[in-house]
Amino acid sequence: MNNIDLRNAILEAAAAAGIDLASPAANQTGIATVLARVIEDEAKLPLDRVDDAAAFLGCEADRLMLPALRQFFSDDAIALIERALPSALTPAEETWLKVIRAAAAGAVPPPTRFARNMVRAMLAQKD
Repeated sequence: MNNIDLRNAILEAAAAAGIDLASPAANQTGIATVLARVIEDEAKLPLDRVDDAAAFLGCEADRLMLPALRQFFSDDAIALIERALPSALTPAEETWLKVIRAAAAGAVPPPTRFARNMVRAMLAQKD
């Protein structure tokens, strides 16, 4: 099957969390059994179980998602999927959203023409 990248990511996350996947105590959960089978190259990690695996290992799901995708898709296919999906927000964009949400009394309404022009003017300024 060739789950080397995923196996390494699982083992690193388990070691960081102090989890011994070979211990009987760890294998009492369903996701631990799945992870043990992935490590032994007997199974693939289902994509819908990545969040469960990350929660069990105490890591971010992002750490496991790309290696999990590589079990099923080529790098070209993954790149195509990434281009089709909206990009993640930059840290600066996240900060802007926090400022806007903090300034709003309740639900944030769609921007008016005036608001759009104000944002354009603010972003055009040089410090």
